[in-house]
Amino acid sequence: NQLYVGDGDSTVKVVDLTAKAVVATIPTGGNCRADELAYDPLDHIIMITNPSDNPPFVTFISADTQAVLGRFTYPSTQVGLEQAVWNPQTYRFLISVPAIAPSTQGSVDEFEPLTMQLTKSYMIGCSPAGLALGPLQRTMTSCGNALDARSGTILGAVTLPAGDEIWFNPGDNRYYFGNAQVGVIDAETNQLLGFLPGAGGHTIAVDSNNNNIFVPVTGVGVNVFTPTRK
Repeated sequence: NQLYVGDGDSTVKVVDLTAKAVVATIPTGGNCRADELAYDPLDHIIMITNPSDNPPFVTFISADTQAVLGRFTYPSTQVGLEQAVWNPQTYRFLISVPAIAPSTQGSVDEFEPLTMQLTKSYMIGCSPAGLALGPLQRTMTSCGNALDARSGTILGAVTLPAGDEIWFNPGDNRYYFGNAQVGVIDAETNQLLGFLPGAGGHTIAVDSNNNNIFVPVTGVGVNVFTPTRK
């Protein structure tokens, strides 16, 4: 019943949801923000990025002891690290790695949580930010290329304004792209279904129980979209 939150001072805050209080502060050892993260429920390990440090790195943290287990550091030439997800079938973390200009070739990297080592790097032909694991190991990137999480094979591509964070909702089998306009993609066909009306934001969450879509918008609050009932 704890929430792990990346903070701007290169720490991870652990929030007790019952007490509604911060119960631990974990330094990642960087100088810039601790950003996006994923959780391995099998080994109770958090992986979180420090994308703005030079060089950027990922930190592995025990959710049992709140101790830092180690880190993996990228080359100093790498600019930024983005959304991470846990793959429950391969028991690996996946993370989207943006391209380094002038190249447009980014990657989806795979990490083994116990050894904290990079095990695979799939070049995907575009520069990703958001990443979401859908059905049957289909993995969608915010730049529109979908790949098989086990092999790295590109399964399809969709053209839409590049988004930031992505959310897969098993409740309606769709991907939602955080952007000024929230794009909606069918996870079965990788086809663009359209855009949500009104303003969007770069982060997004969807409740799979009722398919309500939550989009924080600067200066507005949180927009909530309710799916049309059939």
